[in-house]
Formats: sequence, structure tokens, C-alpha cells
Amino acid sequence: MNGMKISGTAASMRWGTIFLHGCLLVSTNLEILAKVLKPPPQKFQHKAVKSVRKRVTNISEYLGRKVSMEEVKSFIINGFSEWFSIEFETGTLTQYEKELSKSLYSTKYSRDEWNIG
Repeated sequence: MNGMKISGTAASMRWGTIFLHGCLLVSTNLEILAKVLKPPPQKFQHKAVKSVRKRVTNISEYLGRKVSMEEVKSFIINGFSEWFSIEFETGTLTQYEKELSKSLYSTKYSRDEWNIG
């Protein structure tokens, strides 16, 4: 947005799987973000901006007003619907999906071997 970032992604390949993570800055404390993000100096080498804080903004800050998560969800759903010419259906998880989710969390995703490597 006007040359500033409001999102980020990261990807990794491990165990024959591609992991992709994305974030969208809605109302993040950007001062804390600047303290915890430590990109390599080369990242700023050919840029006019020399710090994380000067390169990022929030959706709320950009719009000059608070933005609710419901509003963000609505914009994302509508954007995907329009772009892909699809309609989303709302629903609830099946019992199988709930059990699978709990099982995967306890046997895989909550373990250090998975998260740290």
C-alpha cells in the first residue's frame, strides 16, 4: 500500500511437505514488530528505507480507522469469491474433522520435532 507492506509470507520445505504461512497486519503494534523482526542488512541495501518500521503499516493505520476482524474476513472472502468466480459455503466441522484435528495436534503439530526440526 503506497510502497509499504501490510503482509508477509514465509515458506519452508521439510519432510516432503511445503509449509506456507502468511500474515496480514490489521492493528499490530508496529513498534514491537520493529524490535522483534531482525532482517539481514542486505534486505535494506538497495532501498531508500533503512528500517522495518519505516517499511510496514497496518490496514487500520493506512485507512485511518479501526478495522474489525469481521470486516477483514468479509473483504478476504469477497476478494477470493470475485477473483476465482466462486461462492463460499459456511458450515461446521464434521465430527471426523474435529477428531482428526485434535489427533494431528497432539501427535504431530504440538511436538518440538515438528516445530523446531
